Amino acid sequence: MVIDKVKISALERMMDKASGGGRLAWIRPQDVSYDASMAKRKAKARYESDPPGASDELEVPEDRVITNYLCECLDRRLFLRSKGEVLPPELDISFDLYVDAILFLIYEFEVPDAVNALGATCYHNDEFFAAGLANATLEELKTRYEHAPNRRVSDLLRTLLLELFHVGYPWVSSPRYEKEIGPSGVGFLKSLLQVEALASREVAHI
Repeated sequence: MVIDKVKISALERMMDKASGGGRLAWIRPQDVSYDASMAKRKAKARYESDPPGASDELEVPEDRVITNYLCECLDRRLFLRSKGEVLPPELDISFDLYVDAILFLIYEFEVPDAVNALGATCYHNDEFFAAGLANATLEELKTRYEHAPNRRVSDLLRTLLLELFHVGYPWVSSPRYEKEIGPSGVGFLKSLLQVEALASREVAHI
């Protein structure tokens, strides 16, 4: 489905109408029109503020508008499926589209909002992440993690991996799809959990 560039203001209007049952359609973040350099500067300033994430802006930042809109689409999709209704084509979202959106937002803005909001959504949309996709997904994200352009991106990719495979809190069992990813995959995810624990202790001591 090819969609022309959509303005941020259009996403905000669609979300307003969605509360009354208005139409929602999944849109790739790459297809949203905004001032990229300005949006990136604002996102960076927001997460270098004290406390992190603080903002005195009256308008919702671009990355949060996009993230909120995609969450609305996922929530609508889940609601329709829970009622046994057939998904309209514009909400027939594949796992690839879902992960691609999160990855774009990670690399574009380097802030945790997308991972925190969209990554958690996958916990409620387990049909997204079928067992047959586990090994390929792990290998792709592992490669991205090992070649991340900076620490901020690597931290976000690590969090995404842990959430997708249900490793660490609030999950207490073995990683999801343990058989599919094998001992090496499980070992890699457990090593990420150790890194995450060390990173959390570093933040606590700042």
